[in-house]
Amino acid sequence: MFYFTELTNLNRCWKELAQENLSTCKKGYRFPPRHDHMYFILRGRVRLVALTPDGEEKNLWYLREGCFFNETPAFFQSSPEAASPQSQATFSVFQTTSTFFHECTESSLLGALSLARVKDIGTRHPEMLLNLCHSFSLKVTLLAQNMASFTLETPRQRVYKYLAARIEPGSNPPRIRRTMSYIEMANLLGMHRISLYKILNAAKKNGILAFDKGKTVITVLQPDVFFRNAGL
Repeated sequence: MFYFTELTNLNRCWKELAQENLSTCKKGYRFPPRHDHMYFILRGRVRLVALTPDGEEKNLWYLREGCFFNETPAFFQSSPEAASPQSQATFSVFQTTSTFFHECTESSLLGALSLARVKDIGTRHPEMLLNLCHSFSLKVTLLAQNMASFTLETPRQRVYKYLAARIEPGSNPPRIRRTMSYIEMANLLGMHRISLYKILNAAKKNGILAFDKGKTVITVLQPDVFFRNAGL
């Protein structure tokens, strides 16, 4: 299930080549937009954030070890300012009233590759570029599915579907391990944290879920009701 997920090891085949220009970034470090480098996560966790004109932050996805980020410019000839008219026209499709940045949500070890270096590697090893195309398509699919969820599903269904995607395989009763704060979860699901608390507390009151607010484990006590609420 590919809803509101954390991505890991999408670009694992690049790991050995991406250990260049290493830098350790503290939790909270933000990357301003750049058009000349891609970054590989060797350790840690990074989120993509959209900042709306009124200053509201929207989390779009989380990336962990083995993933590139800031790869969009690699699909154009160069930076938008220096690109051909065709590339500029294509790039304009991605322009919105929001600005975007990446932020380390944990202390992270990152490698950086220039786009020229990526192009050189891809020329000699086409399968590496194919990997980038594959991972980029997964991210686009993720955004499309999330957008459809915001449009078509109720907040309760989004919460249940998010939790269902994180059930530990083989756990009985089904068990979910929360990997982010409730505030981050609410942001990712496109709702206020109070709305998230109300949905979870109602599930707890009705005996569908069992959890301690300060703990990271959530247990599903009524799987049939839970999956029905998730629309699964």
